[in-house]
Amino acid sequence: MNPTQDPDGGTANSAAVALGEGEDNVDQDFGYNGTGSIGDTIFFDADNSGTQQSNEGGINGVVVNLSLDLDGDGVADYTDSATTDADGAYLFANLPAGEYTISVDTATIPAGMIQSSDPDGSLDDMATYNLAGGQNNLQQDFGYTGTGSIGDRVWNDTDGDGVQDSGETGLAGVDITISADIDSDGIPDYVQTVTTDGSGGYLFDNLPDGVYTLTVDPASLPVGLSQSGDPDSVNDNMTVIGLSAGEDNLDQDFGYNSGTGSIGDTIYFDADDSGSESPGDTGIPGVTVTLTGDVDNDGIEDTLTTVTDDNGAYLFEGLADGDYTIAVDPATLPAGMEQSGDPDGVNDNSSVVTLDPDEDNLVQDFGYRGTGSIGDTIWNDLDGTGYRTAVKAGWNLSMLPCPSTLTVTA
Repeated sequence: MNPTQDPDGGTANSAAVALGEGEDNVDQDFGYNGTGSIGDTIFFDADNSGTQQSNEGGINGVVVNLSLDLDGDGVADYTDSATTDADGAYLFANLPAGEYTISVDTATIPAGMIQSSDPDGSLDDMATYNLAGGQNNLQQDFGYTGTGSIGDRVWNDTDGDGVQDSGETGLAGVDITISADIDSDGIPDYVQTVTTDGSGGYLFDNLPDGVYTLTVDPASLPVGLSQSGDPDSVNDNMTVIGLSAGEDNLDQDFGYNSGTGSIGDTIYFDADDSGSESPGDTGIPGVTVTLTGDVDNDGIEDTLTTVTDDNGAYLFEGLADGDYTIAVDPATLPAGMEQSGDPDGVNDNSSVVTLDPDEDNLVQDFGYRGTGSIGDTIWNDLDGTGYRTAVKAGWNLSMLPCPSTLTVTA
């Protein structure tokens, strides 16, 4: 311990006293303090690992209590408290040797958090440590994690409508950053970046309640994409979410569209077998049409499927420029039909299209005709038998009496 005060104002561990006759001098007080210390951080354990990572900030405003039993009688001889700073740090200095108890006032921990690490591993918001003389123990760190989560997907919005439709695929390899001011001191305590998986999914978990900002890095998106869907309906690659304690908010989806081009148009019944759509030709509903090509310019071939409507029409929208193959599934055509018209002139139920930027190619029409026939003759049933029979030349059947019997002999 270090001397801090002598009766004469010095720190020499001594004092000269002039005592008067009959005087009682009871003011010869000597002060000493310790040279040890205990700290260090109350932190947001975002990954629930029990160890503070470089991107995990401290929690400001948490009250930490310290008590010391100097004489070992079970009664605290010294108590103190400290409040964590903007970095989540706390420090008790000038401590003598002894057994100390450090405890966290959980009422000052942000809502929605549970303990994830404790200096002695007990997860009871406190730790006991026997401090040696002059020792500086700055490893008394307490970690707290949340119970909520935020996600969910970055997707290829092929039709550009801002709505995640069935069949629209996710975008892999997109970077999303989350930041939050957990303790509301105006300084982000938590910043983390994740990359979407093969299905375009992402997740930030172990979150306490608070206000979070999600930001998509446009540089990590495939070339040529522009935003078409945002959780807050403002297409600025970001959104702000207020998360309640224990809430799982998995509706934070970002949509991106590769272009404004489109390919269509009709699968039709070629009634006159002309090989092209003519007035009077009707569309065939319920036919499956598939588009294959690099829809989002990410270097990966995509496959999209649609079904013709009641008018035989189909449409693929939100396409980037490039080469595409359109294919009709013959198994979905009405039975007994064969192809009579193809956009490229080769009746193979498919066509290759080179789409220019923002082009609408709506002339990809496929015609089909039937293979059966119905006939044959409309005749004058002169004898009224209901059967078509031979008549000798020169006979004037109109002159026959009625009733009468006619016998025809070949």
